This record gives sequence, C-alpha cells and structure tokens, in this order.
Amino acid sequence: MFALNRKLTKTSTGRLLRIRNLSPSEVYKLYLHLLLKFGHSDNLKRLCNEGELYMGTLKSYRESDNSEVGDKNEGAHKVRYRSECKVSRVNSTTGKNEEIGILQDVIHREFNDIYESSRVYCMYYAISPMDKVDKLSSIIDDQIIKKFEYDSVAVFFNLEAFYDRLDNHLENNGNPYRRGVVDYIDISETERNLTPFDKDLSFKHQNEFRVCVQNVDGEHAFITSIGDLSDISFVVGVKELDNISINIQDSQITFRKCV
Repeated sequence: MFALNRKLTKTSTGRLLRIRNLSPSEVYKLYLHLLLKFGHSDNLKRLCNEGELYMGTLKSYRESDNSEVGDKNEGAHKVRYRSECKVSRVNSTTGKNEEIGILQDVIHREFNDIYESSRVYCMYYAISPMDKVDKLSSIIDDQIIKKFEYDSVAVFFNLEAFYDRLDNHLENNGNPYRRGVVDYIDISETERNLTPFDKDLSFKHQNEFRVCVQNVDGEHAFITSIGDLSDISFVVGVKELDNISINIQDSQITFRKCV
C-alpha cells in the first residue's frame, strides 16, 4: 500500500497539499501518472468528499454544443465515411433515377440499444516524465479546461487506490462496466466498428480515461457514490494551477500550494 500523509501544514514555502510515497515500479518508470476531472468547484468537492460520479448518456455528448464535448460519433457502433455521395431522386414522369447533387465528407452512423443504455464518466489521463514536472500547470493545459467552460480541476494522485475503490463499488452493485483509456482513431477510414472507447483523432488532445457502465434504464444520467476519496485527491481552481508545485524526491511526491 502507499504511505499517505493527509495532514495539511503551513511551511515557509507554502501549504502542503498531499504527500505520497511512490512504489518501486513507479520510480522505475520515471513517469508521473495523474487522473484529472475538470468541472465546477461544488461538483468536484462532492467527487472528492463523497466519490460522487455523474455518468452521462452518450446521446448527451452527441447533442452538446460545446466543441470539446460534442461528438456526433458518440454511441455509434459502426461508421462509414464517404468523401462523396451522389444524391438522386425518381423522376415522376420517366420513372428513372436522376442525379440532383453531390454531398461531400459524408459519415453514415449506426446505433444500437446496448450503447444507448450505457453511461460514461470521463477524466483526463496525465502522464509526464518526472524530470519535466515542477508545477501542476506544466502537466495541465488550462486552455483545455477553459474550453470545457469549467473553473476547477480534481487531481487524483493515487490511481491504484482509485481503481480499487471504483472496481469494488461497481462490482458489489452488480453494474457491468469497463474502464480504460480512449483509443483515438481516424474516423475518415472507409468503414469501422466502434466501441465507447473509440474517438476521432480530433479529440486526441483530451487524453481521455473513461468508465462505461451498461444496462441503465431510461434516458437519465447514472449517479453513484463510491465513498470518500479525499485521501487520494484534491481540488484546485484553474487560476491556481501555476501556484501548485510538485516535488519528487527520494521516492516521494509532494504537492504544495505556494503562498
């Protein structure tokens, strides 16, 4: 298990947010792995203090007007791309088909009930070389968060503990689910089968990690709480990202808020 110090103390260099000892495998890999949830402060505090997960429908992502959220391919199990498609109609006089125009860059999408009954929870998976990390802002691009129109970010620094609690909760509640990183692909290929973990290359900058729960009745979101996560996470405002220093020394990672 990871050694963890939850006590917040005042120091001459700033306020100590979190300390965690790194496992030998993490030190060997020399990469820092974090899960980040962008959102509004009140919602993220419920996430950290209660483990509240708000999982939206794939349909809601298709219908979103936000360019970072909206994706017409969400929930499709098959897509077919055509650079050009001829449009024709039947001539009422001759009974023959006649071409009336050409459509370009056409995507045909097919949907199914399984994906429509699924709910997803999305996070940003941040991986950074440890020798390149000094501040939280060096890992998180605040411009991405602003495009989502959010003001805060929840930082999860103990992924093993988060996965354990998530898995135990969903398995104990009998929810069929899958979790993992999103695979970014070229949707413009002629034909392709998709899963909820496939997205177009245009979204690659989001580095998305997803939890997908299936067999949810109705069209509402799926909301569940997996318990207190405050010992493995903290919330910080977007404007404060540059004030959070990260120090990695002697197999230990420390997050500190500069004052």
